[in-house]
Amino acid sequence: MSGQSISDHMYFWVRRLYAPVGMIFSLSFLVLYMMPMSAAISGAQPFDGFMGFVNSLPIYTLFEVLFIAVPLVMHIALTIISLYTSSFNVINYGFYGNWMYLVRILASIYIIPFAVYFFVITNFSSSFVHGYADYAFIQNLLSTMGMKIFYVIGVASISLYFTMSVSAFLFEWGITSSKISRSYVSILMWLVGIIIAIWSERIILSFF
Repeated sequence: MSGQSISDHMYFWVRRLYAPVGMIFSLSFLVLYMMPMSAAISGAQPFDGFMGFVNSLPIYTLFEVLFIAVPLVMHIALTIISLYTSSFNVINYGFYGNWMYLVRILASIYIIPFAVYFFVITNFSSSFVHGYADYAFIQNLLSTMGMKIFYVIGVASISLYFTMSVSAFLFEWGITSSKISRSYVSILMWLVGIIIAIWSERIILSFF
């Protein structure tokens, strides 16, 4: 097998795996982190009570490892490989498909450090009062303008990244094979992404 064919083969599988791994990671982030944090909309006491319950579940830590940490490590590796092996194929993917692939790679450059920071700060901080990231801890974390901006952009990026990954997965794996089906799915996913992003921002703004 020639060097060029090896590169083409790697590019094919990196592109095929990039979407589902990103989809699993971003969905898990929304379900395991943003959904429990949505209790903050009701105030500090409901948030602390619910987060205390969630963090008392042994299976929650297992889910964090399996659906956050592992996909995140895989996503980091695939992003690095993509930065060095990616090329555009207008015939197979079209202008929009190539553009969205590039957007997802560039978005990952921001999302990855945000997700790593979020995972570490909510699991291993020495500043926990109750043994987990309670309302006061997160509110203090978001007390500076820099952290506010960092989190606002981060949660919006992951929300939109999830729906972009769903669209890409359906296309890359041949589920939406026709041009019109890809167009409908793309429009639908953008709308869903905007709705999730607004919901996520509402949660973060609850701590301001």
